[in-house]
Amino acid sequence: MVSHKTNDNIAKRDLKLLQLEEEIKRKKEFLLKKRKELEKKEKLNLHLAKVKEDYDNYYEEEVEKKKKQLNAMSILNDYVSYLEDQNHLVNNQLIVAKHDKKHISKEINKIKKELDKLTDINS
Repeated sequence: MVSHKTNDNIAKRDLKLLQLEEEIKRKKEFLLKKRKELEKKEKLNLHLAKVKEDYDNYYEEEVEKKKKQLNAMSILNDYVSYLEDQNHLVNNQLIVAKHDKKHISKEINKIKKELDKLTDINS
C-alpha cells in the first residue's frame, strides 16, 4: 500500500512538472511571437537577417524533431493496436495496453498541435 506521504510527494512532483510544462509552453510561445516580430522588422533592418536565420534554423530543427516524435508515437500506437488485435495479451496486459494507447494518442495530439503551431509561423 502506498503511504499518504508518498502520494503527497508524487502529487507535488506532478504539480511541479505541470508548472514546468506551462513555463516551457509560455517561453515557446514567446519565441514564436518574437520570431514573427523579427520577420516584420527584418525588412527595415538588414542586421536582423542573421538573427532571423538563427531563429529559422532553430524552428526547422524543432519541426523536424516534432515530426520524428510523431512518427515514433505512431509506430508505438500501431504496435499496441497490433498486440490488441492479435490477442497476444492477457487481461491485465490488455488493460495496460489500452491505457497506454490512450496516453500515446494524447501525446500524438499534443505533438500535432505543437507541430501545427510551428508550421503556422511560415504561413
